[in-house]
Amino acid sequence: MPGITLTNGDFEDAKDIITNFASMQKKEKGDVNYGRIPNRVSSATNIIYNTTDGTPWMVREIGEYLRYSGDRHFAAAVYPVVKAYIEGVETHYLDEHGLMTHRHPDTWMDAKLQGQIPWSARGNRANDIQALWFTSLKVAAELAQLAGEETESARYAAMADKVQVSMTQLFWNADTQCMADRVDENGTPDYRIRPNQLMLMTVPFNRELVAPETGAHVVKNALSELMFPWGVCSLTQSDPWFHPYHNNCDAYHKDAAYHNGTIWGWNAGFSVSAMLQYGKTELAYQLTKNLADQILTLGHRGTMSENLDAFLDTSGERVTTGTYAQAWSVSEFHRNGYQDYLGVRPDMLQGRIEFYPHFPACWEHATAHVPFGQGDKLAVDYRKSGEVCQYLLTAKENGLTLEFGFDTNDGHRQYYSLPLKHQQTLTVSAVEKTLYLDGNLVAPNRVESNFVDILSDLTFASPVTDKAYPVLENHSLLEREIRAANYRVNED
Repeated sequence: MPGITLTNGDFEDAKDIITNFASMQKKEKGDVNYGRIPNRVSSATNIIYNTTDGTPWMVREIGEYLRYSGDRHFAAAVYPVVKAYIEGVETHYLDEHGLMTHRHPDTWMDAKLQGQIPWSARGNRANDIQALWFTSLKVAAELAQLAGEETESARYAAMADKVQVSMTQLFWNADTQCMADRVDENGTPDYRIRPNQLMLMTVPFNRELVAPETGAHVVKNALSELMFPWGVCSLTQSDPWFHPYHNNCDAYHKDAAYHNGTIWGWNAGFSVSAMLQYGKTELAYQLTKNLADQILTLGHRGTMSENLDAFLDTSGERVTTGTYAQAWSVSEFHRNGYQDYLGVRPDMLQGRIEFYPHFPACWEHATAHVPFGQGDKLAVDYRKSGEVCQYLLTAKENGLTLEFGFDTNDGHRQYYSLPLKHQQTLTVSAVEKTLYLDGNLVAPNRVESNFVDILSDLTFASPVTDKAYPVLENHSLLEREIRAANYRVNED
């Protein structure tokens, strides 16, 4: 939704999407799906609610829609939907640590053997689910405050704080500096390397779920293992469950590979977001250029396939698999352009616009328009001369605050709070660490490390094609292992 509607200013479409899903929310309090929206709707009588992340993604996008639009009337109308969702989790899925529990196959890695047992068990607490739960609580706290429910707002905020503490205590290993993909029913962390951990930095709006330094290690650990030049794998090739190919492999069923090696175009979106948070602009841009090539030349022009094989074929070409035109893949590419490279994220509820640009070094001129509010837009004209970057900003609305930030050449990020005027010129030197506003030197509000030194040697992983992979050497290896694990049958 953000890449297809919000960045384009199609706010009515965004609201219609939310309203339509919200109309199908489970309302029976005794039902285990109380507060959830559907995962799949085949007809008016065939609606399936077997998803843990669908509803918190919607709650997040409620928050994002309100930030772009400033639609306080809709905030009041949709608040009961969010309250019902939070109540449903508290009733059926909340553990003693304040984390949201769930079944093994109910994350986005949802493939099941014969529709019953999980190919990629991630219960009962996956890291991306906690990021979504944390963000839902933050949105709920903001909506409660807008509704004048101060006590409820404080309660939701306290619940979010508990999630933040528990993530560090249960998921983060400070000795190895690794983040668990999930914590199981017995409290045992699973450190299998998957891309989901990157969402800990990119799902929360204010990047506050994990400490910035922790996040830098997460980005390095995940992408150094998972990111090939053509996409991000769903499991590291060093894992014995890694499946190099998706379709047409005699050694295993395609669903065994679906989330255990196969590249997902969608994952590149939050990977680019995470890299740019930590100043890895040039590396992120190499991936983005390769994605642009896929959109323009691979498969159906103007879109992206759902998946790619992890490894190239014998001719060195990428192999598309899955759905041949996948909206969430190409929409993330579009979102990256506006929210991450241009770096504009409106927040009309707080009367501010965040502007943290990350333009690649080769870009000397760029223009963009970002819609926000009720018919307003921020126009950006960027020009670079040597080491000096200049941004001409034009907006109709006054009274807003521009939160501006840029990375300096010494591993820091400088932040500024400026009034957003009808027109203003920002002149930036990352070398001299200076910002001039309409020709006048401005002092930063704060200076922080961007921890880019932790990622100094981060680069693309190289596929290891000359080794014997267990899943290729042992027919149906993963199927036998998951059957032996005696996972509970989950039918929907």
